[in-house]
Amino acid sequence: MATRLSNTVTCTIDITQLGRQFEQGIVNTMRTIANNVLTELVVRTPIDTGMAKSNWQVGINQPPTGVIPSRAPGTFGSTFNAVNSYTISAGQQVIGTLNSPSDRIYITNSLPYINKLNDGWSLQAPQGFVENAIVRGIRSVAGTRIIP
Repeated sequence: MATRLSNTVTCTIDITQLGRQFEQGIVNTMRTIANNVLTELVVRTPIDTGMAKSNWQVGINQPPTGVIPSRAPGTFGSTFNAVNSYTISAGQQVIGTLNSPSDRIYITNSLPYINKLNDGWSLQAPQGFVENAIVRGIRSVAGTRIIP
């Protein structure tokens, strides 16, 4: 009987460790999806002054609100790379703070005209670019193993 008890205790420890690994795998997958969706959104958002791209903001457990100035002001898309880089980097810093599978990640854009852009208002981005970014972000983890 002592042998069985020992095996039972070992099994319980292994299951607890497996649970921790599973939880961390979920968090890592959530981060990957959020980073990929954010990148898709920022890169595919039309640019003139940089405001629309700059206003993709990330929050954990509560959505960001308000409008922020362009992270790299310009005209006619002159700061495309800088705005993309600054906006993605700022969002990734917030996404990196995610630490629980029960946390919620919000990626928002509070500009009053973001819906017009998503409806195809600009020739720079197709209608539905927001929805397409979400689909791409989710598909990017297809086949990912949660537990190594």
